[in-house]
Amino acid sequence: MGLLSIVKGVAGGIAKAAGSLLKTAQQALGDLGKTFSKNKPVCSATAPCPRLAVTAKELRGKAEVQAALEKAWKDSQAGDSAKRHEEGGWIYQNTTTRVITVRRAPAGKQASVNLNSPPSVADSVVVGVFHTHPNPTSEGWNPGPSKDDRSIDERHGVPDLIRADDGVHVSGPDTRRGGLTGGSGFPS
Repeated sequence: MGLLSIVKGVAGGIAKAAGSLLKTAQQALGDLGKTFSKNKPVCSATAPCPRLAVTAKELRGKAEVQAALEKAWKDSQAGDSAKRHEEGGWIYQNTTTRVITVRRAPAGKQASVNLNSPPSVADSVVVGVFHTHPNPTSEGWNPGPSKDDRSIDERHGVPDLIRADDGVHVSGPDTRRGGLTGGSGFPS
């Protein structure tokens, strides 16, 4: 058997294997095509990406979220025992562009702020909330999530970033329950 025959035999085997692999790949892509048309975006305002909601860690790293937390902390007047109060708001993710935006809630009381009714933001869903705990740990206050915080966060189904005098604490799930699906407010 000559060298040319060996090369032709090897090349034929490779071509046969490649053809089989190509057929398998085409079948897999055909199955995907039944789910996603290549002429339609995978994610849109009416068909959001179900698993692309940001995590609590990612939210903490976003400049707009950090700025909102620090502004809320300043507005809480933590240094004034007569005026200190909780501040907070909602963190949204656009279901198409994935852009993060923040909306503030009305000022709260010394140890509470109401985040139960997030305003609607076009093409966006709530992916987190934030609030402050301005009461000082030096006076015996708990800087982390309270029992009520944990209960509310579980009901809301989004991460809660809590700014206190010792840093930022996280409560609730790691990411929006159910991804980016559902209405513009909290997940159902």
